[in-house]
Amino acid sequence: MAKRKKDRFGLSGEVHFQMAPLIDVVFLLLIFFITVTTFDKAERADVRLAYAKTAEKYEKGENTLVVNVTERGNVLIENHLFLTKRALQDYMQGLVDTFGTGWKVAIRADRDARSREVNNVYRAAANVGLTRISLITETREEHMAERRRESGVIKHEEEVPEGELIYGED
Repeated sequence: MAKRKKDRFGLSGEVHFQMAPLIDVVFLLLIFFITVTTFDKAERADVRLAYAKTAEKYEKGENTLVVNVTERGNVLIENHLFLTKRALQDYMQGLVDTFGTGWKVAIRADRDARSREVNNVYRAAANVGLTRISLITETREEHMAERRRESGVIKHEEEVPEGELIYGED
């Protein structure tokens, strides 16, 4: 009786499917997509916006730089923390040098943030030549809905309309 020759991998004609390399590839793809994906929430830091009775609807354009100022005075852009006005100004200068002055700056400041921090953002933008600066607020209705939700009148599962409005464009 003739012996069956084994191939160079030691298999005797049978094909085996190995799961370990496939799992490695799946995890590598998962890590890749997690690291390169940008999330819309990145520009929505945890700030409680002030409200305004009169405002215009805010439409985020393609060339809009959203700057968040938290209650503690931290300045965030896309989850990057800027500790000094100079660092913020250098970042904005880099945008201007690369893309020009067609950028619009939208400031989302917490209602309890110090005005000095908000003014620092205004000054940093103005110093690099960005003149389209806006402050994002919420309407009184949204503010009252948030207060009702905080007091327990509205449950967190209920949808509260989200619509940030812009107040005062320079």
